[in-house]
Amino acid sequence: MLIALITILFLGGDMTGMLDYISDSQDTVKAVMEKDDRRKEALSTLKAMEKRAKARNKVVNGASKDISRLLAQDRTDNAAVDAAWNSYFAERDAYNSDMLDLRFQLKDQITREEWRQIFTDE
Repeated sequence: MLIALITILFLGGDMTGMLDYISDSQDTVKAVMEKDDRRKEALSTLKAMEKRAKARNKVVNGASKDISRLLAQDRTDNAAVDAAWNSYFAERDAYNSDMLDLRFQLKDQITREEWRQIFTDE
């Protein structure tokens, strides 16, 4: 159990909160933006973010299982554990880069006023 908790701590858990946030943002975009090509582009970008977050969730779950399995063995293969962590961290870096790129893409598709209405809690 301790191994599972440590693994979850390091991997960050699943992306349920991010998926909820993206879903809420899609609804708000529909309410704030006029029904035109810009809105379609913004929704398409949010859909890409959602798809990437779901893919990330699968990777995190797989990495958690792999690392937990490796750490639970009587004789831990350090090279295998290092390889699993390195793979996870490389994917995490790619995810962060992808999501950042998508965020800037979204920012280019939405006016400053629309952005404020969509992402400011009031």
